[in-house]
Amino acid sequence: MARKSRKNINNMNIENTSDLNCASVSRLSSKKDALSTAAYIRLSVENNGYETDDSLKNQIALVESFVRHRDDLVLTEIFVDNGYSGTRFDRPEFVRMMNAVKNGKIQCIVVKDLSRFGRDYLETGYYIETVFPLLNVRFLAITDDFDSARESDMNSITMP
Repeated sequence: MARKSRKNINNMNIENTSDLNCASVSRLSSKKDALSTAAYIRLSVENNGYETDDSLKNQIALVESFVRHRDDLVLTEIFVDNGYSGTRFDRPEFVRMMNAVKNGKIQCIVVKDLSRFGRDYLETGYYIETVFPLLNVRFLAITDDFDSARESDMNSITMP
């Protein structure tokens, strides 16, 4: 079976993620006193084209399922950077998400794992240890079992 063209992966119209998750977001928004939560999804061009839109959809589904089973979180928006390296933080959807955080629209960020958030470990650590606590933002990395609300996680943060 032939693999998909890398050109198509980088130009996919995933910006309109509401098509992928509209029903889930509206269903989840009925939780009371829950933190307004953003899902941050990222794929890199460094993956040599092996990851397709299925990987994006799988990340979205993982975060949606995680949030759906939590009473303290409500998924309000999904931010997808498709084809952007994790070594830089000037990614368009990341910048848009951080603007939403600074405007008080987002109180929690959930990612599949720490590498989806960023691969520059110094800057990733800076966001998790300094920026998010200053902005009162909770950060969760599902497969790394990291929750910034757990003091033990913050005191022993190790970047893989």
